[in-house]
Amino acid sequence: MKKCIQIMLLAFSSSFCTTHYNGFCSVPIADLIGAPIASFFKTKNPAQAYSQIPYGDKRGDFGCPRIAQLLLHEPVIILEKKGAEVKIKVPYLNYPSGKTMHDTYWTLASNITTLTPTLKKALPTYHRQRTITLRKPIYNPETNQTYCAGTQFVKTDQKQTQTQRSVYLYDPKNNQMVFAHIPAQSCLDKPKTKKDAQKLVLELCKEWAHQKKGCIPYVFGGSSVSMPVKEQKHETVQASFTKKRSIFYERSPKSSPRPGVDCARMFTRALQMAGIPFYATNTKGFKEALRPLKPHEKIEAGDFILWKGHIAMISDTKKNLHIEARSYDDGYGKVHEIPLSEQLKEIKTIDDLKEAYLSKKRLTRLNKDGKKSHFIYDMGIFKLPSIWNKS
Repeated sequence: MKKCIQIMLLAFSSSFCTTHYNGFCSVPIADLIGAPIASFFKTKNPAQAYSQIPYGDKRGDFGCPRIAQLLLHEPVIILEKKGAEVKIKVPYLNYPSGKTMHDTYWTLASNITTLTPTLKKALPTYHRQRTITLRKPIYNPETNQTYCAGTQFVKTDQKQTQTQRSVYLYDPKNNQMVFAHIPAQSCLDKPKTKKDAQKLVLELCKEWAHQKKGCIPYVFGGSSVSMPVKEQKHETVQASFTKKRSIFYERSPKSSPRPGVDCARMFTRALQMAGIPFYATNTKGFKEALRPLKPHEKIEAGDFILWKGHIAMISDTKKNLHIEARSYDDGYGKVHEIPLSEQLKEIKTIDDLKEAYLSKKRLTRLNKDGKKSHFIYDMGIFKLPSIWNKS
């Protein structure tokens, strides 16, 4: 596994140029699942079933089929079309199933557009030097669509100004790229050094944890940072449309697809936006790719806390804070920055955390009410800078 991830990191920078893509995501967000939707939901209407994929499900139910999400202009290989759905291959986006890594998914056919020579000229995949990335989500009144942070566009040959960037934007009505303008303040300044890139990862996660008008919601399999939703209580739903009785978590608005992130994909999206080519879809991928903290090393802001099924990031060593995308089981369901003491019983400081890690102490995870959620037996601390080590 570790060798596979190292190869992925080495090859990613050139993979877009060498892979023969024949399609791309042509909607702001596309939900990806591991099999046709009828495998999970009782439905004769795939589009309606996709709209019912929830924010998440109760721990242990595994009723939510979402594995990942694509953003506008991201490339794919179209394998086959089956009714209203399409099977695609995404070589840079792998997920484990048992001991095997997979890179094929199903999604609505309306989410994917066949790549033509004309469209190819304006896709970020083939024009890396002219690509710009959104740092913040933006709403485009002309298309009535919101584009997520991390969405990439190609700059046009038109004059770029200090306040606006002229870019190509896919127009689904006419199946062509059109000119559009993006506020310069919403675009990302590319990091110049590895240290700058690492700093940017932490900055992005802090921004997502501190929204002025609401929060970035937890979405299982989600990797889309869109406009914040209002802070409100979520609800549990006994899903009648699944092939097994599952408890789903829902909240308003019930948009489709639901924008948001889960714990691992929040950090992969931040890493990608910072120019670090890392595409792990779960905590196992992070554990295989990163180096554990050594006994003589200090815990630094940006380091990861990881145990089976969850990952968080140390955000402030002086204030003993960390950032995570927390699921609904424990009463949260959002991206937030909180003290270590609100996550782990008897862990109040960074020093407490390091001591527990070195002694392999069993830890008690707390819920929003400060009560025991479950025990943790495999907590590890991993260094963010080690992501650059390819050997």
